[in-house]
Order: sequence, then structure tokens, then C-alpha cells
Amino acid sequence: MMLANHATFDAISQSAFKADLETNLCHDEATVSNLHTDYKLFASALYLYSGSFPAQLSVAYHVNRLRGIGSHRESLWPPQRCPGWFIGDDTGYSFPPGGWSPLLQERSQVDGDSGGHAAMVGLRRIADLNDFAKMRSRHNISAPTLFKAACAVLNSRMSGKQEVCFTNSQAGRHWPFLDEDMAKYLPNPITIAGATLNIVINRISVDPNTSAGSLLTHLEEEQYDLTKHAHAPTAAIAAQLDPADAATFSGAWRQWLNWNPVMPSYVAPGFAEGERKMERLSIEGHMDLMLVWHCGMVGTTAVLITQWDGAQFGMKTVEGWVDGFMEALRWLAMEENWGQKIGDLHLDV
Repeated sequence: MMLANHATFDAISQSAFKADLETNLCHDEATVSNLHTDYKLFASALYLYSGSFPAQLSVAYHVNRLRGIGSHRESLWPPQRCPGWFIGDDTGYSFPPGGWSPLLQERSQVDGDSGGHAAMVGLRRIADLNDFAKMRSRHNISAPTLFKAACAVLNSRMSGKQEVCFTNSQAGRHWPFLDEDMAKYLPNPITIAGATLNIVINRISVDPNTSAGSLLTHLEEEQYDLTKHAHAPTAAIAAQLDPADAATFSGAWRQWLNWNPVMPSYVAPGFAEGERKMERLSIEGHMDLMLVWHCGMVGTTAVLITQWDGAQFGMKTVEGWVDGFMEALRWLAMEENWGQKIGDLHLDV
């Protein structure tokens, strides 16, 4: 059993850690030391340059992008039923003196006592996206962009608003606030032995009259800047927003779209390198969030694993949302729909 916090692990580094652990258990310690880059290099750069001019430019990019989101607070989805956000099984948990125990009675599980655990285990769906290879080749659209577009469309349909806001993870696998001329002398950041990810607030306009291709192209092009500014200090961004924008900024954290670049190791034990001898029996994630979409690809197969706060909504409700997400994903992935209007997509949610 391993207990890990996202402050120290992300999907990429966790897989590397597991490979190292397997190697050590096989008494082959000599092969471990040169595989990964010391996390201190990344942590020091992040700390030392967090107040630098490049960091300030990154903060300014996000502040300018998010200015005015306070007027779109009603677009935040899903709606909150009760206080707090928590994905996990809190059965039998006792709050310490002075804690927020008065709210406990308001956080009863929608599906009964077992609802919290069922919501943490989540729902898993797959879809064959054979046609997406054509779109990726002809239009240079990446799989993470496809999932983000599907999530945006679902949010727009559920909220009834054209502009939507939700968070997604940024892998952050580049040296923070260093230009390419300096970074080229450092190790490949993909080998950093620790968490480099950050969270970004998406602000996406889903115009029903725009084409699927236009939406996907816009999101793909925007991703270049989001990646470039992935390490912008979140607290600094929030501090520079006006109160209304800051409130919506905080509210958008209820929903998280998480791209998992090593999804095969999560859904097919023994598939990925490092999984040969140690088989993962289960994985449980406890998060202070309301709704999480874990996305990834295994070959041409799209994988969506959904977790939620069982005190906010029940299994039946989430099943409908998951079906809508997958329906939007399949539609957007079809080359024949590239020129079709987003409004032409029918979602049965």
C-alpha cells in the first residue's frame, strides 16, 4: 500500500516511482540512479523564479484572460447541493473540536451510506475513436484538446450558458520561467522525479453556430499559451482579480478535467513498462473537488473515469452526464462533423 499526495506525485512521476520500486525489489539498484532527474532542480527553479519578470508575465496572461468572468458565475456547473466539496468515503469520520462539524448533517450522501465510496470508485467508460486519427493527421488536433472540447460542450448544454468555466491539469513538464536558451542545458523535464503539474481555469465560449472544427482549432491554438504559462503562481493570479472575478475563479475549481498521459497503466495492468512484475490492485483518490473527469487514450480507445462528491449528486445523475460527455466526444472525433455546427450535436442529457 502506498499513500501519496499530489504535492509530491503526478501520473508521470508516480509511474517512474513504481518502476524504481520494482527495480529495487528485484535487487537491481544500479539501474535506478541515472533514470530520473532530481526533483530539487525543478523545485528550486520554481521557488527562485516565482517572482521573476517571466513569472509576472505569466500571471498577467491569465489575469487578462480571466478578466470579466465574474459576470458568468451562473455558468458554473454542476450546481452545489450542500457545503463543502469532497470525493471520498468519509463514513465514521469525526470532526475535531472547532472543525466544521455543524455542516456534517448537511453533507448526507445522496445514495445512502455507501454513496461516498461508490462515487470515489467512480464510473469508467470507453469509446473507440478510430476516425480521430484522420482528424489528428489532417488538422493537428491532439487528444487532450478533443476531451476538453467535449467537456466544454457538455458544460454549455447543462448550464444553458454559452461561456463556460472549469479547471484542467497542466502537466508542466518544462523548466519554470526559463527561456529555451537556458533550459536546453538542463535535463529533459519529462524525467523530473516529482510533481510538476498545475491547475488552470478554462474560459471557453461554446457558440452553437460555430463549427466543431473552429472550436477544436481555437482550443488547440490556445493550449500553446496555456502550456507556456503553466507555472504561473495561482495565488498571484487570484490576488490580481477583482472580487467578482475572484469568486468565480474559486468556484470554477469544483470541476476538474484531468488528462492522464499514462492511462494504459491505470486501466490495463501489465501493459505499460514498469508494470511487468507489480500489479496494481486498486487505486483510490480522495480530493476536495465536486466532479473529476480523468481522461486518456489506450491506442485508439478513449477512456473516461469519472469521480464525484456523493453528497452533491448520486450515481444515476452522474451516469447521464457521463453518457453525454462520451456522446459529445464521439461526435467531435468524427472527421465528417468537422464543418458541422456545435448546435447540430444532440445530447440526450
